[in-house]
Amino acid sequence: MVKRSRSEEGEELPNKRSKPNRPDNLSRLSDELLLNIFSYLSVSDLTVCQRLSHKLHDITVDSQIWKEAYYNRFVRPRAMRVPRLRHTPATKELTFSSPDAVWLDDENLVEAGNETNWKQQFKLRHNWSTGSCIASEVPLATDATDPAHVQMRDGIVYTANSRGGLRAWSPGGLELQGHLAFQEGCWPNCLTLAIPTASERQQVIVGFDSDDSISFIIYEYDKQRHTFKQLYSHAGAAVHAIACCEPYLATFRADCPSFLSIYKMELGSQTPLKPVDTFLAYTTPSPVSLGIRSGAKHTVISVAYTMSSVFSGWTAALQEIWLTPDGDFLGLHRAAAPLLLRSAMSVPPRMEMACQPTSISYTHPYLLFSHPDNTLTLFRVTSTPDSTAISKGQRLWGHTSSVAGSHIGGRGRAVSISSRGNEIRIWELEGTLPARSLPRPVRSVQIQPGRKEASKARPNNGPTQFDPQDHDWEHALRRLRNPEDPDVMQGWIGSDEERVVVLRERAGRQYLVVFDFS
Repeated sequence: MVKRSRSEEGEELPNKRSKPNRPDNLSRLSDELLLNIFSYLSVSDLTVCQRLSHKLHDITVDSQIWKEAYYNRFVRPRAMRVPRLRHTPATKELTFSSPDAVWLDDENLVEAGNETNWKQQFKLRHNWSTGSCIASEVPLATDATDPAHVQMRDGIVYTANSRGGLRAWSPGGLELQGHLAFQEGCWPNCLTLAIPTASERQQVIVGFDSDDSISFIIYEYDKQRHTFKQLYSHAGAAVHAIACCEPYLATFRADCPSFLSIYKMELGSQTPLKPVDTFLAYTTPSPVSLGIRSGAKHTVISVAYTMSSVFSGWTAALQEIWLTPDGDFLGLHRAAAPLLLRSAMSVPPRMEMACQPTSISYTHPYLLFSHPDNTLTLFRVTSTPDSTAISKGQRLWGHTSSVAGSHIGGRGRAVSISSRGNEIRIWELEGTLPARSLPRPVRSVQIQPGRKEASKARPNNGPTQFDPQDHDWEHALRRLRNPEDPDVMQGWIGSDEERVVVLRERAGRQYLVVFDFS
């Protein structure tokens, strides 16, 4: 076929793409020079450059760029609060590239042999700071009269209730991994996880109210095989709180009188526990936070609770028992907050007596109370082998309804939930209670769950996704039973490095709701 001739002599064909008016000098630079230039850009500019070309994309995702951004955004501000570093900002300990750099709680990210995805770590911490997450839920029990007890560690959620037994869930998809049924006549009262955690096994301790006089049972969960095994059963009276940190296990029985019992144990062993001591109290404080923290030369068992005063309302109190690793008694210290808790409005003392804190969370050095008047109170605990002291409380404002529960996690981060469950807030506690200055306002953000893409069909006992924009979202995230509204939240709240987990009740059924920040 003969080609068609051009209509005019010298006519040129039009270009498919217009040529740039200016030469692209940036792409001609070497990768080393571009890497040096991008290290001075902000995170927003890096995300823009990432979409310009394949070459720039490969450079902007370089681990060293995001490592420096992570350090400058999340580590350096915390390190600047350390007294010895506060007035020396030019020190090498605050330079991320220095071998002497201070990484605080993030030391595990820079340990030799770890391949850290610094961009993913930056995204995770950024989502925490803005409250951005994805929400999912899984049903636990069909009967709300059988309350479930929940704990979470190393990405696994453990639940215990009389009909469902002891179960282990994977938070990523909230799939059931392991299960062990309880014997007849055993009703779980509390649940805790032993510290430290082995790489492949986790000791789980369940406290019971049993017809067979079983006080608590120690189980071992194999993370590889997803199986539970009973290690030890302890006979005795019912326990209402339990804590474990090798080599000690502590139980609290909230009767009249109340008993705090301490045992010495060896993780993974089936040998009977060795009683260390028992402490007696003729009052029954409620709520109570029982905890154990361990040091190189001592172990501290702490009980945080509330004390009432006829004329001034409620105050925070703490008792600590200091022991050596061999079981020798070092001391018993008691402390109370210097100023009593008062409600946000000026009310008569008799009305203040009715405003008892709804929950207590204690992770040294932070002690956090939640209140029905839409606030929380934060205390700082100073503890030495010779004495224990509690600072003046600082009110935390932000909730728009009664606060039902709170939890203090790592890095001075706390989460709290309203009584109806439709408001969950994240609090940054570090640097809020300086010793010699006025308290700084505590920063908090509200969790804003995003939309999650529909997943493949799952069995009836699997997790269900819900749309946060749907009307059912407010209905699904209610907490604590209210006589005027029987369909509300009820249960537990906890968090780890990537997730917040809450236990809720809806239409007479219990559910786990997981907010994933990764």
